[in-house]
Amino acid sequence: MAEPVNQDSETAPCPFCPGNESLTTPEVLAVRPPHLPANGPGWKLRVVPNLFPALEPGGNLQPAREGVFEKREGIGRHELVIETRDHQADLDTLSADQMGRVIRVLWSRLDSLEEDPATAYVLIFRNWGRGSGASLAHPHAQILAMPILPDTVATEVVRSVAYLRRTGHSLGQDMVKMERESGVRLVSENEQFLVVTPYAAAYPFEVALYPREQSSSFRDLTEADIPRLGALLQDVIARMKQVLHAPAYNIVLHTAPNPRSPETAALADPGDIEAAYHWHLEIVPRLPRVDGFEWGTGMFVNTTPPEEAARILREVVGK
Repeated sequence: MAEPVNQDSETAPCPFCPGNESLTTPEVLAVRPPHLPANGPGWKLRVVPNLFPALEPGGNLQPAREGVFEKREGIGRHELVIETRDHQADLDTLSADQMGRVIRVLWSRLDSLEEDPATAYVLIFRNWGRGSGASLAHPHAQILAMPILPDTVATEVVRSVAYLRRTGHSLGQDMVKMERESGVRLVSENEQFLVVTPYAAAYPFEVALYPREQSSSFRDLTEADIPRLGALLQDVIARMKQVLHAPAYNIVLHTAPNPRSPETAALADPGDIEAAYHWHLEIVPRLPRVDGFEWGTGMFVNTTPPEEAARILREVVGK
């Protein structure tokens, strides 16, 4: 998942800045005035295939055996969302209009990529800062259309469906209700969304953003939801930056797998997934490093309890 060049170099041009459109692959989608040609200046946001993709279209989707191991070709799509022309921006400094454009384009690409049943899952994530794994400083997100389900999401889906069958309730909806009633891990909220520090957060100041009502997929967003989602996301990033002095961070979208995919049907009934799973964004500042204890046990030492992190984040002013 390398990007074209390291733009932090004093001599290398940033391929994502206006005027350098020829340094990227031809765009998949762009927001620009209709009279301006594709792959040129004047855009407000661009989506381009990654020049060095982790996944590429074509090939054989069938797994191959190698002794006790199974392997697959890296088939799929890998796109980059260039979120703004401003090289120095971050999500919390974007205008409300531009933040809305970013969310709409992510929604649009997810919806489009899920039309292909070979896409089992659409992974959307964002690395910010060198410590997050980003090799380009210009603000951008990444989208991968994957032929398999990530273990993390598959485990969440299985547990959510099991909870639904056992209780008749959505696990995410019950969690949201509990967190709003207790308030001890609640960071901020608005009419449609809330931000909490997870009950068993693995990392200090890790937060998660949830819809307040049951919603399994990011595709369920409505036009009315977009400004509220954007405002709350900008708010929590601004709070995190104030408390932690602008750390590197990662954002990962956890959404329901593609209901058209055979991989999804093999995991659980798509109707049960829709009723059980609750999409969310996980936002993790990159503070401590994983050491031998974490690697050896799969358990994490969090030096700031989530209740304390939530209190600190609540007390600062967001965006």
